[in-house]
Amino acid sequence: MLTQILMLALTAVYPIGDRLEVGAVARMRFRYVGAAADSVAGINGEVLKIGLDSRARLDLAATFRLTAPLKLGAAIRLSNEDSDRTLFAPDLVSVRPAGAWWWARFHQGIADVTAGAYDAGFTALTLMRWDPTDNPLGSGASCCAVSVGGLRGNSLEELTEEYKLEGARVVLTPGPLNATLLMAIPSLAAPGESYRRYLGGARLGYGFMVPWLGSTATLALNAVRAEDDKKSVSQASAPPMRSDVLSLNMDLPVLEPAALVGELAYSMRDDNLVLAEPELRGAGVNAGVRLGDRENLDVQARYMRFDRNFMPLFRAQSIARNRQGFRVSATRRNLTIGNAAISLSGYLKYLREFEPMIGSVFTQGLYPGAFWVATASARFEPWYGAVFGVDGEWRLNTRRDDPGTLGYDETLDATELIGSLLFSYRFTLQNSVQLKYSLVSHREPATSYLAHLPSLELSFKI
Repeated sequence: MLTQILMLALTAVYPIGDRLEVGAVARMRFRYVGAAADSVAGINGEVLKIGLDSRARLDLAATFRLTAPLKLGAAIRLSNEDSDRTLFAPDLVSVRPAGAWWWARFHQGIADVTAGAYDAGFTALTLMRWDPTDNPLGSGASCCAVSVGGLRGNSLEELTEEYKLEGARVVLTPGPLNATLLMAIPSLAAPGESYRRYLGGARLGYGFMVPWLGSTATLALNAVRAEDDKKSVSQASAPPMRSDVLSLNMDLPVLEPAALVGELAYSMRDDNLVLAEPELRGAGVNAGVRLGDRENLDVQARYMRFDRNFMPLFRAQSIARNRQGFRVSATRRNLTIGNAAISLSGYLKYLREFEPMIGSVFTQGLYPGAFWVATASARFEPWYGAVFGVDGEWRLNTRRDDPGTLGYDETLDATELIGSLLFSYRFTLQNSVQLKYSLVSHREPATSYLAHLPSLELSFKI
């Protein structure tokens, strides 16, 4: 039924008047998972069922221009997706069999005000869904992406930086300043399941020219609070909580073509507002240098450190507490051989625990875990719209068991190799088809498998 609706939406003609705009966004994926196992579990918790699987999502939206600065809109989503651990959707409309949302937007001069649904994100350590510079698993969502994809789950979720929120947002851009205030309700009250959760955020940024370079530098202060309403329900599956985080992020060109980039953050979290317990507090650092013009060459090296109690609720999903290490990445775009375009990228990340940790429990063991990720990717575009690609990804998680920590087996020894070949064709900038084949080798002491994942993905926007 969903497929029939999807095809009807893609072939129908939508009249557009002077004030009314109607559009549709659709994604479909057919994937076969072959392995000598009942299911395939990735190193990050992804679970894929064996056999052929098809997923589809259709978003229908209409926007009406009431006056020149004021627009009203509404959208509906039909989907047969399932959420999973890695692609769990924290927003209200991401993974539901059916969902709907609306918005009213006023945009004139320096003011941009939205009520209802909107997309919002600040920084990786405060409010961000996926960090595109620090997430090989998610950064291959686009057919023409240069980075690799990893084991995708059962969702068709767009792996973007911003959350889909419902509430109100105000953006002001007077001169070199930009300010954002937002309020949202990311979790509804459901008796026995969840409290109503309120989210508030503020961001103040300042951009200025660096005289000796002629480049723009930016500084920004960010603050985010998420808090459960203890009175919204009498009982839920988890105690009411509160999460606060403050941060300073910067992008400061110092020498052509080098810049200092990064973010310093401090979080405060109380996981049980019913009990009088001290807050868990911790600091986070994600800072380093960037080289290149970012359009053709982008090279980054960063130091990363996140205290054991650094736990902002809406931080990017690649930010794990109780770890420190580094990451380096390099992307070269727009290389040419004749009329063909070539793009290359590489990525290496190493993190080490401060203390051994199983789930959310610190074991007090002597041997912290180590986590490695390395990726390489190439794209070859012989003619406009057609892209051939090859990806490689290696992940290694290791930890020794400490015999002195009775009751805990801290052993961690997991290796995952993923090699992929793909071909994609863009009919237009927003309509594409992708064929992909991935070979996955997963090895752990208790579970090892070799899996084949051919897939076909279609994306349309009208």
